[in-house]
Amino acid sequence: MAQTFVERQNGFIGGKTSAEVMFNKIVILIGTAFGFAILAVMILVNDHLPEPYMDEIFHVQQTQTYCKGNFTYLLSSHPNAMMSCLSPPIDDKLWNPKITTPPGLYLTTLGFLKPFSELYAFGEDDEKKICPLFILRLMNVIFTCANSYLIYLISVQIHQIPRTSKLMLLFSSVSLATLPPLFFFSFLYYTDPGSLFFVLLMYMFDVNELQPLAAIFGAISLLYRQTNIVWVFFLAAHTSLKLTIDAFSEQILNKNPERQKRRVLMKSLIQALPQIIIVCGGYALVGIIFIAFLVYNNGIVLGDRLAHEAVLHLAQIPYYLGFVSFFAFPWIFTANNIKKFMSISVRYPLRVLSGVAVMVVVLYRFAYTHPYLLADNRHYTFYIWKRILGREGSALTYAVTPVYVFTAVTMYQLLQRKDSNFKTLLILCTFVSVVPQKLLELRYFLVPFVIWRMNIVPTNTTVLSLELALYTIVNTFTIYMFVFKTFKWPQNNELQRIMW
Repeated sequence: MAQTFVERQNGFIGGKTSAEVMFNKIVILIGTAFGFAILAVMILVNDHLPEPYMDEIFHVQQTQTYCKGNFTYLLSSHPNAMMSCLSPPIDDKLWNPKITTPPGLYLTTLGFLKPFSELYAFGEDDEKKICPLFILRLMNVIFTCANSYLIYLISVQIHQIPRTSKLMLLFSSVSLATLPPLFFFSFLYYTDPGSLFFVLLMYMFDVNELQPLAAIFGAISLLYRQTNIVWVFFLAAHTSLKLTIDAFSEQILNKNPERQKRRVLMKSLIQALPQIIIVCGGYALVGIIFIAFLVYNNGIVLGDRLAHEAVLHLAQIPYYLGFVSFFAFPWIFTANNIKKFMSISVRYPLRVLSGVAVMVVVLYRFAYTHPYLLADNRHYTFYIWKRILGREGSALTYAVTPVYVFTAVTMYQLLQRKDSNFKTLLILCTFVSVVPQKLLELRYFLVPFVIWRMNIVPTNTTVLSLELALYTIVNTFTIYMFVFKTFKWPQNNELQRIMW
């Protein structure tokens, strides 16, 4: 008893300092408030929109089919039998051909929320109470809360900053979790929060050097979105390069002439190969399984293939940079960053002008107009395209190309504490993940943006405050527009809503 009193007097409570106990209480308080805030908005959305909306129609239908115990699609259907968007499904109770992704979301929901659904429908023979929409939407509330915590755990590990700055990381994690095009889908039954959750889970185990577990969650992430294979490769390649670099001693290299350096490097690579196979074997297995899936499926998407054909859509790069320049505005457009870019422009004017010229050519020659983009005025991208990007001969489209170049340079500079391999791989994987997409869809930018933003050291409270303020304003506006500003099409009497 006396020892406990002494420990308390010296700032220790149960093996933890009083500061740690206080911080844990703050984490619980913020996490609880964050969760209840999301739940409150989800209830608001559900009250005004009690029926599935847009892509929810396909996802809800399929999940409810599984909830009823019908797994016919999983057991017998061949992917090549899936129709294009022009063909009706053989049986709308089995599989909707508009679904392009595997059933990861549906199976996760089934395993996690089916018991709650059973309690809800206990003793009642009512199909509407089997995995109802409210229960299904609750899945993404859980994913969003979990994502904010995973971002925090990863940030603590990769930044290794003093304990006193953990509150800054917590602040940063909550802010990033409210990224508007991601946060919006916390209230609807879409795949995005779950897809990001398993990518983040993979990333967390990777940075904690538990690659076999990371590979498992990377494989699960592919059941949400096939393009997540890019981020499995990202972590596998970075880990392999790190192991190779660690395998040879810089001291030995520094003492040998150039010819011997190459020999030592090759020898070190050979020596590191067994360890690379052991550590990254899980990633390799995921890659092999994915290649087998591509061969078996005769492509990467499942349904709606005509609308999701791969193209060389280089204009997605400036579109992505525009996305970053807006949603990372407080990080990008600081006086210090502008000053650095001006200095670079003076020192290397030809390089900067070449970058601008490349952006102009890419926007002029390598921009695709997807039919979905023009046909559906329920997305913000429709208005972005109609009023800015898609206006023929619009000077504004090309006038902002210097901003794209500035954003690209600043994004690279903000990763100052990351090694060159990480930066190169992030650029490569971002390119591979967005360029093949024909449709301008902001959700395709979420994973590369979150990974980039997560690797910026959050040391500036003002920048974080501005970021959170920006996200809060945008989220308030988009949720208000979605819930309250409905409209009708002339040919359809149903209420329509604008969303990301």
